[in-house]
Amino acid sequence: MNILIIRILLIIRMAIMNKKENLEFHAEFFKTFSNSKRLEIFDLLKEGEMTVDALSGRLEIPKTNVSQHLTLMRKMRILRTRRDGRNIITG
Repeated sequence: MNILIIRILLIIRMAIMNKKENLEFHAEFFKTFSNSKRLEIFDLLKEGEMTVDALSGRLEIPKTNVSQHLTLMRKMRILRTRRDGRNIITG
């Protein structure tokens, strides 16, 4: 996802949240990027959509770890997923 799109989404969220909710959201959002592997995942996904298997191979970490990182990033709506047969594609 493009950085500009992320900034626009943050601005929209700030407009509809009260101050406390806004601060809590930002704390969680930036905590999502406090892990170097999640930053690597984000960087790899700039190249295009990938499966957990592909990310795991590129990052050289177990699929379970990749899935945990992706789950956190999806909860913050940083990533989207779609199903392609048996595979879940992240982008």
